[in-house]
Amino acid sequence: MQAQNPSQQPTIFIARQPIFDASGALWGHELLFRNSPSGPARIDDPDAATASVIADGYAIASETIPGVTPFLINFPEGLLLSGAAEVLPPDRCIPEILETVQPTPELVEALHTLKRAGYRLAVDDFVGQDQALPLLGLADIIKVDVLGVPPAELPALTVTLRKSHHAMLLAEKVENEAMFDQCRMLGYTLFQGYHFARPVIVPGRTLSSAQTSRLHLMQSLTGEADPHKLVRAVTVDPGLTYRLLRYINSAWFALLKEVTSIQQAASLLGFETLRKWLLVITLADAAGSAAPAEAMRLAVTRARFLELLCGLVRTCTHAPESMFLLGLLSQLDALLGIPMPVLLAHLPLDADFQAALSGEPSPMHDELQLAVLLERGAWDEALPLMAKLGFSPMDVAHSNIDAQVWASRILS
Repeated sequence: MQAQNPSQQPTIFIARQPIFDASGALWGHELLFRNSPSGPARIDDPDAATASVIADGYAIASETIPGVTPFLINFPEGLLLSGAAEVLPPDRCIPEILETVQPTPELVEALHTLKRAGYRLAVDDFVGQDQALPLLGLADIIKVDVLGVPPAELPALTVTLRKSHHAMLLAEKVENEAMFDQCRMLGYTLFQGYHFARPVIVPGRTLSSAQTSRLHLMQSLTGEADPHKLVRAVTVDPGLTYRLLRYINSAWFALLKEVTSIQQAASLLGFETLRKWLLVITLADAAGSAAPAEAMRLAVTRARFLELLCGLVRTCTHAPESMFLLGLLSQLDALLGIPMPVLLAHLPLDADFQAALSGEPSPMHDELQLAVLLERGAWDEALPLMAKLGFSPMDVAHSNIDAQVWASRILS
């Protein structure tokens, strides 16, 4: 499936939040959709065919998340009653019953219908409330809001759920390592929260000479693409040569004839695309195989999103290629497990870069903050920032989708 032209894309805001198992491996994602940043996805017609926001959003998400990992998708009461969930494949999509849903006889029957059709169900934001109890018996996954339960009560609530239901328990809003360890010991199977998107800093860790070399190569690749420099950077490195040829001959490009030379690959890709590919590969090499795949995906998506944003207004204070680099570097501490100040000491970046990556005010700070808000699904907070920066929500939505599709392609 090819990426759509922005003019053909639905105006959908998408956020995806990863879900991990007890070993820290990626299990799936929760998908959040809106057709406007100023309110929840609104689908008023009870006909399931009108659930285009969810159907189109799922199609876009499937393109950006290869494989068969499950998707949890929020369904308010009206959509559950309408049967709209049945527009999605039951083997991959798990309707998530929001905490506002009333367990009326009609609603319970609609859930039984979904179960008979092969869907798994998740109950969202459970903290022990009586309203949700009739739904727990139908749930395959119970999401416990571990921040919303008093710490002293969480063990007893967890024991009760494990004894009374066969559903998998998912600890959501896991904010730190201690909370993750506690929930894992209590027997939770799945985990979701900001803890997994934040850097895990290892005290005393420093950059190796190989990592320093890679970061300096990244710095040399900034600015306007120099064809000779780019081709030479690949040809002198057998590993990069192999990876570039594998990339250009992948199914994404569907070429009729195999490409066997770096110069031909560069010409087909375009030198600017080759420069960005090299930046991504160089960052991946610096991070190493132990780096979280989600952190790498987030870095690449941010990079492309910030680059696209810069092309939307004439007042962008930095060149698009600089914004691309900012997005990549913004996850550097999470990828390397080293504090950002230590990393910045090894990179000859200008003051605006240094400030933005340190979380301080700078001309680049607002764009980076907008990217972070969209990743978290904090659309209400993002809307005034869009207005301040002069971006229309439609343009931001299209850029967000394009960035996710591009990141999936480049990381393939």
